[in-house]
Amino acid sequence: MKSFNWLVCAVALCCGMWGCGILGNDDEPVLLDSGFHYDSGFVMVSDSTAIIPGHYYKHYEDKLDDWKECTSEGILLKGCKSWYGENYWEGSLDTCYGNTMFAALDDSTVLYWFWMAQNTYKEQSYFIWKVEKDPVKKRAVWVSDYVDMNSSSTIMRTWKGGKLLFKNYEKFALLDTAENTITQVTKEEAGWPDGVEDAQYFGDDLMTIVLYPNNFSYSIVRNGKDTISTYYEDAPNSYDVVRERFNGRYIIRMKTDAWYVFSTDSSWQISEKPVAKYKNDQFHLLEE
Repeated sequence: MKSFNWLVCAVALCCGMWGCGILGNDDEPVLLDSGFHYDSGFVMVSDSTAIIPGHYYKHYEDKLDDWKECTSEGILLKGCKSWYGENYWEGSLDTCYGNTMFAALDDSTVLYWFWMAQNTYKEQSYFIWKVEKDPVKKRAVWVSDYVDMNSSSTIMRTWKGGKLLFKNYEKFALLDTAENTITQVTKEEAGWPDGVEDAQYFGDDLMTIVLYPNNFSYSIVRNGKDTISTYYEDAPNSYDVVRERFNGRYIIRMKTDAWYVFSTDSSWQISEKPVAKYKNDQFHLLEE
């Protein structure tokens, strides 16, 4: 009995001086902070709002990697008047996929595509996500040889017949959201036109961005023959690399200093000035 009492006293003394971790019970990790990290990419909803992806995280002591400590992924409907613009809505998935991209199906619905290492090359999952609604998970089956589209150079565009086109340089694949199949196709089978900066179907019309030789002005062309509108710009003062991309009905003009968002009206006329700027993962609405 005396030996037992001595052991109890010794344990109590150790716990009081050094904590009971020395007895094999590790302390719980210290939570330093938590928050939401904005990921690359966005879908413009209006001239002053955008859907922005990101992930929620918890930072513990000595572990400050957002993605390794990701707790869930989400999207925000956010005002882009400034970095601290109002959040109008947010939704989340109770998981972290890591490599994702998304495209606007309309002004309130996105197709949220993700790659998972544990997925087989025969099947791929994605979400149809409508603002203010829960995401609906879908599964697409490869009906051809698998194409590795998991790359930062891959773009996803709405395509003919309600399909989604994936393009990674000269590699193409088509996602049929009705049949939930995904198929490798050639450039000719996809119908991607030559000599364009970007292309996307809007209903039955194939709209393309065609650059002028100086690369500082461009036109929107319908079905390869009708020039709908043209944006003119004099050569910048610096040797700037300029690229144009569709973002729904908006045009993203990517320069070395920032991405500039131009709107289009119902007849596809391009705004004379950008309506917003996206730089360092931050939105700014450009005032008149």
